[in-house]
Amino acid sequence: MAGIIANLQRCHNGTYLRQANGVGRLKRRPLFLSAKLSTNSNTTPAFYIGPLAQTFRSLKIFSLGSFALATSISPFMFVIESPLPTSARAAMAITALVTSGASTALVGWCGAPYVSSMRRIPGYNNAPDGGVEMITKTLLLRDLRTTVYDTSFLGKATRPFATWELVPQVRVPAEEGRTDGLEEVVARTMDENGKVQGEWKVRWNKAADDPNYLLGKVSPHGKLVRCLTIFYFWEIQEDHVDRK
Repeated sequence: MAGIIANLQRCHNGTYLRQANGVGRLKRRPLFLSAKLSTNSNTTPAFYIGPLAQTFRSLKIFSLGSFALATSISPFMFVIESPLPTSARAAMAITALVTSGASTALVGWCGAPYVSSMRRIPGYNNAPDGGVEMITKTLLLRDLRTTVYDTSFLGKATRPFATWELVPQVRVPAEEGRTDGLEEVVARTMDENGKVQGEWKVRWNKAADDPNYLLGKVSPHGKLVRCLTIFYFWEIQEDHVDRK
């Protein structure tokens, strides 16, 4: 299946226009816009704030607290006097730990792609219209900063509880400034200390069926946040994404 998500472009009225390279234009206003919030006074202000960011934070704190409580209480099941045999006590302790651990892991998995804020970044290499930088949280509530330098590599997510994902390959016209054999980084994830956790590197080659097009195939490196959850009104267009 071929397709593309078009670039997010800022309009004068504060909305964001996604231009689909001649296949149509859609303009939608995201659910939450903010011109004031920014992670750094020297950076572009965030234009999207996740409406459930605080909810996910509270849920993770509750899950971690429950797991810590279950872990700390379990040893006392073997100390307190009880008519229950040791095997029954062990079964109860294991059940409590497994149940609490599974629920905590599930919360972490469901909330991992949730984007708490998003801002635009300047153009990079062959993406003069710029890209987007999104903040997600780990289970331990640490920030992960995922920067997508070329938004044409964003498409509809196949993972549950996610709306966007970085696609494995994209087909674009050769006149867009890229050349055969070019390699570049189209996305990167860093932790709150600025250490790179993972990258999405692409190599461009001429399409076998049409030399006027380039096919960019991606090779992931490290632990990149590939799937993302966004609450929005935009409809994803996939006209140049090739998922083969």
